[in-house]
Amino acid sequence: MRIEEGTLLIRRVLLGVLIVLEALFLWWLYSRYSAVEWDILMVQGQDPVRYAELHRSWLQLSGGIILMMIALPASVYTLVRTWKGKRK
Repeated sequence: MRIEEGTLLIRRVLLGVLIVLEALFLWWLYSRYSAVEWDILMVQGQDPVRYAELHRSWLQLSGGIILMMIALPASVYTLVRTWKGKRK
């Protein structure tokens, strides 16, 4: 195995691990998002301060989900491109 092939293999493995971590983080964000959404429904109309705090958290989580939904396809594209790279 040449050095370039070893480096390419390491890059592929690291990209695969990154994709798994991104997917797990996206799952965690969505589970938190659902919990906060449910809490908002329970507090709505009762405590305006708590409602505002929950709404702020909900917006932050939705922003994180959007960022991860942008990053995950980019990582998959990079991995596929690396896999289909130059073969001699």
